[in-house]
Amino acid sequence: MFQGYRQETLDFLWGIRFNNDRTWFQAHKEEYLRCLYEHTAALDPATADKVLQITQEIVQKHRITTLMITHNMKDAIAYGNRLIMMYDGRILVDAAGEEKNKLTVEQLLGLFNQASGSDEADDKLLLSK
Repeated sequence: MFQGYRQETLDFLWGIRFNNDRTWFQAHKEEYLRCLYEHTAALDPATADKVLQITQEIVQKHRITTLMITHNMKDAIAYGNRLIMMYDGRILVDAAGEEKNKLTVEQLLGLFNQASGSDEADDKLLLSK
């Protein structure tokens, strides 16, 4: 069904959720950062929501430092404790805590447009709402 990185991510999530997670963490204790690169991109909305919920449970329970890379602005705002928005290798938006939690997709796009001096993201990122 999935290949490569996506399969590894799903194995990670389902393995921890339904197997002896203590054994998995003992075997992988050298890992201190988990990178989730568009790990819900190919999923239907209901499945993506479930995967994000499970991801959040695991990350919080085991205190895993996780970097979630996504083009979905709604998910970027909803998950995690810090949001960093980059463009051309530069950080344009860096929000955390209440500032991040109060953002809307429209406000985030406005911050991007203001910082980049471009409205290039409007069409592309609005599709990711």
